Amino acid sequence: MACAALALLFTLAAYAQTATLNIDVNQKGIDISPTLYGLFYEEINHAGDGGLYAELLRNRSFEEVDHGIPNRRFDNGRGERFGRPANPNLLPYWSAVEGADIKPSTDNLMNAAQKRAMKLSVESATKAKPAGVRNTGYWGIPAVKGNKYTLSFWARADEKARMSFTTGLKDGDNWLAKKTFRKTVTTEWKKYKVTFKPSTTADNADFLLLLNQPGTLHLDMVSLFPPTYKNRENGCRRDLAEKLEALRPKFLRFPGGCFVEGMSRESAYDWKRTVGPVEERPGHMNENWGYLCTDGMGFHEYLQLAEDLGAAPLYVVNVGIWHGGFQPFDDIGAYIQDALDALEYANGDASTRWGKERIRNGHPKPFGLHLIEIGNENYQANPAEQSDHYAERYAQFYKAIKEQYPEVQLIGNVESWGTDYPTWRNENPVDLLDEHYYRSPSWFAGKYHHYDSYDRNGPKIYVGEYAVTSNCGEGNLQAALGEAIYMMGMENNSDVVAMASYAPIFVNWHDRHWMPDMIRYDASRSWVSPSYYVQQLMAENVGTQLVGSTLMQTKKEKPDRFRVGLGSWNTAVEYKGLKVTTPEGETLYEQVPPFSSRWPSIDISSWIISDGTWDADVLDPQGIIRQTAIKENCVAICPHEMQGRDYDVTVQARRTDGLEGFLLVFDYTSEKNYRWFNVAGWGNSQHAVEDISNGSKSTLRGVRGAIESNVWYTLRVEVRGDSIKCFIDGELIQEVTVTAPDALYANAETDASGNLIVKIVNFGEDDCPVAVSLNGTFRKGYTVTTLQGQPEDENTPDEPDRIVPRTETVSTPFGGDAPFLAPGNSLSIIRLRR
Repeated sequence: MACAALALLFTLAAYAQTATLNIDVNQKGIDISPTLYGLFYEEINHAGDGGLYAELLRNRSFEEVDHGIPNRRFDNGRGERFGRPANPNLLPYWSAVEGADIKPSTDNLMNAAQKRAMKLSVESATKAKPAGVRNTGYWGIPAVKGNKYTLSFWARADEKARMSFTTGLKDGDNWLAKKTFRKTVTTEWKKYKVTFKPSTTADNADFLLLLNQPGTLHLDMVSLFPPTYKNRENGCRRDLAEKLEALRPKFLRFPGGCFVEGMSRESAYDWKRTVGPVEERPGHMNENWGYLCTDGMGFHEYLQLAEDLGAAPLYVVNVGIWHGGFQPFDDIGAYIQDALDALEYANGDASTRWGKERIRNGHPKPFGLHLIEIGNENYQANPAEQSDHYAERYAQFYKAIKEQYPEVQLIGNVESWGTDYPTWRNENPVDLLDEHYYRSPSWFAGKYHHYDSYDRNGPKIYVGEYAVTSNCGEGNLQAALGEAIYMMGMENNSDVVAMASYAPIFVNWHDRHWMPDMIRYDASRSWVSPSYYVQQLMAENVGTQLVGSTLMQTKKEKPDRFRVGLGSWNTAVEYKGLKVTTPEGETLYEQVPPFSSRWPSIDISSWIISDGTWDADVLDPQGIIRQTAIKENCVAICPHEMQGRDYDVTVQARRTDGLEGFLLVFDYTSEKNYRWFNVAGWGNSQHAVEDISNGSKSTLRGVRGAIESNVWYTLRVEVRGDSIKCFIDGELIQEVTVTAPDALYANAETDASGNLIVKIVNFGEDDCPVAVSLNGTFRKGYTVTTLQGQPEDENTPDEPDRIVPRTETVSTPFGGDAPFLAPGNSLSIIRLRR
């Protein structure tokens, strides 16, 4: 035993970082929420149309018009710059083939929902040389050998005629699938349907519908579907839905997001316009994300998808607020009735109006909608930020819904930005509160204990939207590991955190409005980010109960050498009198004319400048340093390096132009590691300390505050190790303690069968041996699934499997003499069988 212990000691000594993990399965912890991990879906980045919704033809009902380019300008190569006016006579994504003529038609339309159809005129065509129309789909149409494609279209003729058609998929001049058929077309609108199978696979085909004879047709709702998930009619793209299924979601929140509110009353989501036959759905403009939505994936389809995934539906209702406007809060009866009608559609029986409608649409049994969120991001501290009288709106919805559906769980909004500590600032009862966080990797890692201090008697928490969105490329491994640490913290506190969902899910690679997103795709391929694998692994390996675990690790001391600096963000500023002293008053650096030879010259060119236009007026008796560019992240670091962990830095500052304030940099050790006191940031609304660690910025608890232009302010930061006090004109503004994220994080859980699940994240770059002490009896050996790589590693279209989880079986015991080696930059999930 002594020899084994000595060997372990020598093993650990070879590493800069070591840790000890003690696990006691007999020490029972809290039950883990059975609904912890779910999905949040929003129509963004062509998530639905051109994504999850399997329709392959774009602008199938010809409602999409050419809007021109009114707000953009282009150079034609001759120095002339121009936009492009709208052209209502065009049919985007459709083109004529072999001399056919196509134009939009508004005469004798199919129904009131349709505003335009296509008039196709062919003067000359034969079976050998047909003529008609082509559609390019959503950046191409995939042809898969042997798959059955279903074409449907509505048509009428000016005169009844027996017509011969050719249809299929083509890659250049090559037919991949070709089908000839004959139909009698009358003067009344009628739906026609035909199927075909490609004989060859291709990634980027075109769809063609051709006439083999002269004639005139009026077309509408020309639709092409491949095989769908669960073979649903009007269903979902298989590979994307299967990736959702692999996440084992417990709930599905839909349809947004900002998509719920819209940018106007007209563009807000209206569920009643999205149910029933697709040809009777008018669609609407997704003004938030800039494209027309067919609403083919409507309220019914969302409910069906949730059911197919085994997930509880969670519907977000509009409270009468849109981006830039609102219905008066005392006149929202129609919005409340819409919410009640949605519940009736999902849950009602055949005796109810909307229950009968659901049954007519093909779903006799109730869907079981028991989760409703009242509004989306509508309860900011500033009512002007889409938050008019939210509490009063919420109370009306709560009363009406609970009276008719007392079993329904209602979710309230809290602040979604501007604070890390959102609150429910009213006395209304609420079942869950929806928190949203889009931050950096180190912020999420630093929030491992975020929910430890939450009130156990307060409302449950639903973390409805969270993701690393800064300092992460387009979604790298470091982002995923930060999220994994945060998720472990939620598991540790799932007596408070009942539900959580990453956001957003989807992005069509040709329409990246928002990045990162965890499932990426084009017409023929799909791949996922490292964050997807974290979501999948955590959901696959969530237990039913926490067990006792403690992690002890060596920690790196804060560096004792530092620099200070100055900066601004979209603001022109002036600084003077920069001075650094010890707590005892000894001067470490001072910017005082005539610039004693003891200190570096005020020559700003010797400073470390990241951006901006900096100069120093050496003739000015006060030695003013100026930054005049209106740009982000303009920072200049004083080259004088100082020693110590306790010091004060003081400077005078004034704003000369722009909308924000000052950045006083301290604890600078490298370009990726420093802190600053951000004065009047966020549009001159808030002061906060921000921590930049390994290039990732985290905003600590902020306080409201603003400054005036052309007024001198005295800023002071007192640093005592990791404790920081910030002052403006002698007034204490903020007092925080900043600790660097640990390298290792771990927890332990058991599942319903008593099997042990251990999760370990190594957020550092160095491998770390973990000495494990396990109190509990399990079979010999274990499996370990590891996600690891370099922090900046991403999965891309050209390298989709750069970061993927690997699973291996280990025959030796987990714990005992041999430490478990946690690789640098990794998530490890260890499973032991009872």
